[in-house]
Amino acid sequence: MVDAAHTEEVDAVLATLGGLIEQITDVAATQITSETRFDSFSDWTSHSALRLMVAIEGEFTVRLDLREYLEVQQLGQLAELVSSAREG
Repeated sequence: MVDAAHTEEVDAVLATLGGLIEQITDVAATQITSETRFDSFSDWTSHSALRLMVAIEGEFTVRLDLREYLEVQQLGQLAELVSSAREG
């Protein structure tokens, strides 16, 4: 069974991630979902990925493992990774 508090946490992280991605790409936050893939952004580059990682670490006050971060393909996976990092 999925914990409701965890689901709310991941949803909140996802909403914030949408705003961060909107700042880095041409994609509006309202068009970003948990199933959005990074390779669907036409202007997504390794530089974009690193900018997002730095923004995430600053926004959420977390440290992400670079290898794990770069393996993420969908926004929902990234929200889970950030949520886990926040938990400790």
